[in-house]
Amino acid sequence: MSSSISIIGVGGMTRAIGARAVEGGNAVEVIGRDAAKARDLAAALGGGATRARWMPAAWRWRAGWKGWAW
Repeated sequence: MSSSISIIGVGGMTRAIGARAVEGGNAVEVIGRDAAKARDLAAALGGGATRARWMPAAWRWRAGWKGWAW
């Protein structure tokens, strides 16, 4: 059974959790403030991992974002 997993962050913990999830056959989506880092991490994870292309407005407000880097 596979799942779709979204992980917020682009650090070491995201890399470790994402790698385990991909190894288990799950789809992984990486969400991060730095689009380039999220893209690079998704590429490093392989297995069809992707970076997020959107984020709900409520999350942007909480994070203090004023616009999109995507």
